[in-house]
Amino acid sequence: SIIWFHSGETCRDYGLIALPFFTYLSVGFNNYSARTFLSFTKSRASRLLLPWLLWSLIYALYSLQHRIRARQPALDWVETNMLFYGPSLHLWFLPFLFAVNLFSWITVRSLQRLPVIAQVIACLGLILVSFAIPNLLHSDIAPAGQWLSLSPAVGIGVVIALLKPILSSPWNAVLILGAVA
Repeated sequence: SIIWFHSGETCRDYGLIALPFFTYLSVGFNNYSARTFLSFTKSRASRLLLPWLLWSLIYALYSLQHRIRARQPALDWVETNMLFYGPSLHLWFLPFLFAVNLFSWITVRSLQRLPVIAQVIACLGLILVSFAIPNLLHSDIAPAGQWLSLSPAVGIGVVIALLKPILSSPWNAVLILGAVA
């Protein structure tokens, strides 16, 4: 769907549905139970940041050789905010998913210690805040706009992660369908 979006074809905006879908699945169905924060971070880094670093290196080398051949300054395209997305803006999703996974681990583990009623109240607040964030905070600085636009999917993912142990397995399908709707 992302390729469809970037192709410029008719109804291409429907291709963006994959980003919130993958975000809330990644957050909602992580294993938050038996890991320490350090082991969770290492696991997420190897699955998300290593592929991102590989592709970032490929794009950086390509950009560098292209500029050298064109006799342009080699590094004038480098910006500080590239630490959050890499040498090409379309690589923003993996660092975002890494940061979101760390945030969700802290949030889920903290909220799991609360009584169920407090978890429900926290979930309602989290959903309200996560849906308000894209409307309250606007940024034209890449990749902040992309990151902010997916905050509702992060909120839904955290709620799914919190509800999973409370509900029986067949309800997981209902949670997925409800979140997609």
